[in-house]
Amino acid sequence: MDIMRPSEGCVAGSIPAGRTTSSRRSCARRRGPAGYTRPALPTPRPPHHRPVRLSRLAAAWAGLAALLLALAAPLGAQTASATAPTTTEPALPPPPATQAVRQRLALVVGVGRVGGQEVLPSALRDTRALEKAFTRAGYEVIRRDNPGAAELRAAFAELRRRLSPDGLGLVYLVAPMAQVDGRNLVVPADAALNDSAEAAATAALLRVVGVPLQEALDTLAGPTEAPRVLIADGAWRIGPLARLAPPGLARQRTLPGMVVMLGHAPAALQDLPVMPPEPSAPPGSQDPREIAGSRFARVLAEALALPGITVTEALRAVRLEVLDGSDSRTQPWLAGTLSTRVFLSEPEKATAPVPNAAAAAASGPILVPAVTPPPPMVAVVPIAVPIAGPAASAATPAPAASAPERPPTDGRTVRAPGQGERPVLQARANRFGHAEGDVLSYDRLDVRKDELIERYVIGIDRVAEDDGLVATGGRWTLDAEGRTVQLRREDGSEARFAPAEGWWWARPVSGESRTLAFAEDYREAREAGGAQGRIEWRATAQVGTPRLLETPAGEFEVLPIRSTGEGVDSAEGRAPRTLRITRVVYLAPRLGVPVAMDLELDDAEGRALKRERIELTHAQQARTAR
Repeated sequence: MDIMRPSEGCVAGSIPAGRTTSSRRSCARRRGPAGYTRPALPTPRPPHHRPVRLSRLAAAWAGLAALLLALAAPLGAQTASATAPTTTEPALPPPPATQAVRQRLALVVGVGRVGGQEVLPSALRDTRALEKAFTRAGYEVIRRDNPGAAELRAAFAELRRRLSPDGLGLVYLVAPMAQVDGRNLVVPADAALNDSAEAAATAALLRVVGVPLQEALDTLAGPTEAPRVLIADGAWRIGPLARLAPPGLARQRTLPGMVVMLGHAPAALQDLPVMPPEPSAPPGSQDPREIAGSRFARVLAEALALPGITVTEALRAVRLEVLDGSDSRTQPWLAGTLSTRVFLSEPEKATAPVPNAAAAAASGPILVPAVTPPPPMVAVVPIAVPIAGPAASAATPAPAASAPERPPTDGRTVRAPGQGERPVLQARANRFGHAEGDVLSYDRLDVRKDELIERYVIGIDRVAEDDGLVATGGRWTLDAEGRTVQLRREDGSEARFAPAEGWWWARPVSGESRTLAFAEDYREAREAGGAQGRIEWRATAQVGTPRLLETPAGEFEVLPIRSTGEGVDSAEGRAPRTLRITRVVYLAPRLGVPVAMDLELDDAEGRALKRERIELTHAQQARTAR
């Protein structure tokens, strides 16, 4: 699949260890083919780290609580005659020593009113909810509602003054935002937005009064090993901001040791949220999720209530929950990585309490929700867990005989604990593991301009008799290995490869080399004149050593396939020209497809024509679901 067009690589070692000036931002987001490095984590992780779901995490903690309760019940029954029943709560596995003493400081900012007019009604409910959620998760919280530009900068200064060098620093901003001249700007409450103003006038105003989002990153700057997080939710469809081009926010650059999350995809806007009613409970006992006005804040508050998950794992889970819960209308964007493995919530502040065993035995089945200490929070999904062992017999007579073992399934169904039997979905797959129903989403970027060129999805509709693949309503035709054979885009451009686009192949081996030769017949987009031509590509490819690569879809172990060569472009109406190409494909063996691809295309004199990168943003595959 032609999924990624490469980025202009950064030289290894060109980023100093510290993060203090904006002049070192350009190489932060991604590394080049030979220069990619990733800071080592204290605790090794699997080669392919699959993002977790918040509901699954809550269920897992509830199941653990039930298991510990069942194991503890016999001991409680033996000692019941000597002592009164007591309630014990299991402790989390001890975190690293630094987890217990690390400072946690969050700045929570919401701008709902601009120039005296309410433009984002959900903002202040989101800040109220997250102030409470961060506090429960062990953070010191600085909260500012509807700050002007000076007050917002003063809040940044206070955060910088109070944040210790090794502390976990987090900035959460929910406010109207826009990109102007490639810079992401926060619209402060004292800006005088004019609903009827032309886009040019609005852009000129924001250049003067807007607060660059980069100032929040500069505030968080510190040692690379210090965990720092910026969460910005601002790509809203608001009056004059919606008329700006490009819309929404630009891809925010970051540096090693920092994570940046945008509430919505770059270069796109989302509608204002439909807010649920205000909770009726007294303020002190309100659930932060019920207070939140937007889905994004609600899911983030939910993540803060779960113990034992790292910052990166939690934010990936938030992204997927919001994406699924909104039917992809809201698409959070995540970039960067932390050099230190640190939990999002302080473990002792976000534990799943175990119910009293004696009380539970008297009432039969119990509900074990994953909640925080008082004031309690409702679990994502309560799980009914029957109590077994001697403790249960205190209130309920033991059954005369155990239930007969259920017969095994016949292969057409599968049985899961607590879920009964379900039909097995047998997705048709070819010999390389590509199956009907597989979906891959990608972003294609212009690296020089740091702009999103296009976003597209490859969804496999049918596996042909020869194991070829028909995808995305027939617009894509792929060979059995998953490489593009034919592509038709909505803008009228087309490409056909013979035999296939050969920059990569299935099941590469480290150290392997190949000579590549294939042809590309193309038709340009209608807006570009619809010219047709043919490129004869010749290149040499070399497979490198395995490494870890971070993408918006997660972290993957990849094999880089670096190809260098030339192409002769013969287009109708013009003389043939020679193209020089360097292409690096980062193929994830577990997925069987590339998760990133870098492209450098020059003319015969070495002048740059393209610097592009394509990144995987979401993957749904039968092979990884098993």
